[in-house]
Amino acid sequence: TPAYSARIQFFPVGGLLLTPSVQHQLISERNAAYTSFDIGASYERAGFHIEAEYLHKAYTQGAFSPCDAVNSMFIYRQQIKKESSFLQSISYLLRYDRMGDHSDGKKGFDSETDKLILSDLGRQRITAGMTFAVRNQLFPTDIRINYEKYIYSSDLAPKESEMDKIALEVMIRF
Repeated sequence: TPAYSARIQFFPVGGLLLTPSVQHQLISERNAAYTSFDIGASYERAGFHIEAEYLHKAYTQGAFSPCDAVNSMFIYRQQIKKESSFLQSISYLLRYDRMGDHSDGKKGFDSETDKLILSDLGRQRITAGMTFAVRNQLFPTDIRINYEKYIYSSDLAPKESEMDKIALEVMIRF
């Protein structure tokens, strides 16, 4: 479905990035829409990366309750200077995010309430992990291992993909 968005990036001082954005999208076979307002900030210096973001999603004509989300992340990247090393760097990650109940509109409307059907339960998540950057100029590769802890305030059953887990990812850029 059609979507419209605008994003601006500001670099007020070295290492600091501010990013406000707005998005409007038609959903549920164009019978509803939402507008999201987002502001993010990140700062990088001496191997440290810190970022935070806030999002507010408002649905047109009361089709669903507004959704708020926050994300904060801290990463420290330790460079491995020895050129003969298999690894280029090791990064340590700690992240916290929270999102309220949300509807993407794909399940349509509840016939009894005329509201969009819930597609994602409100939740909090804490992630801790490490990324190992492999020294490879042709195909830069990252091996990432994370533990994700989910916290729900509802007794409804979450999606299997949104439950406590250990995630192992291999990312190859080409």
